[in-house]
Amino acid sequence: MISIIYDKLYDRYDGKFGFEEVLEFIKLNPELCKINANVEQKKLV
Repeated sequence: MISIIYDKLYDRYDGKFGFEEVLEFIKLNPELCKINANVEQKKLV
């Protein structure tokens, strides 16, 4: 998912984008959240 977001935003913002741009992109492309939906995070000890 990270590489998709990076590839889409890099050219649009000439490599200068931050958290707000990433959040907006995810809001506009909610299907991206399904990519990692089955990944279970490791438990911290």
